Amino acid sequence: MDSSATYVRYYFPDGLRWTITILLLPLVVYLLYVNWYITSIISIVIVMMMWSFKYVTSIDPHKKIIRDHYYRFWIPIGEHYPYNELNKLIVSKEQKGYKAASRSRDYWVKYTEYTLYLKY
Repeated sequence: MDSSATYVRYYFPDGLRWTITILLLPLVVYLLYVNWYITSIISIVIVMMMWSFKYVTSIDPHKKIIRDHYYRFWIPIGEHYPYNELNKLIVSKEQKGYKAASRSRDYWVKYTEYTLYLKY
């Protein structure tokens, strides 16, 4: 049984990834149909970028290592941190918000921020 803990967060939000994918894939088909190959390749690269950029943090207790990686086009770029003893995992949750103002109205944007602290 694998007891490693992994946290994955994509760089682009889900809604933006799906919207760009849905809008660009028919465009790619059309651009290939009218022989605009360079523009269709650029559109494919944009879609691949939206789905492949992500942060991954994993803790492997058997090898006693913490991996903190940023993936670009499915290539990991990051660090490995060895540890002797992992004492605590502390997760903090904060409710945050800010006031967004425009000419016509003011409204509050509220969101939750989670922070993970590793004590080793």
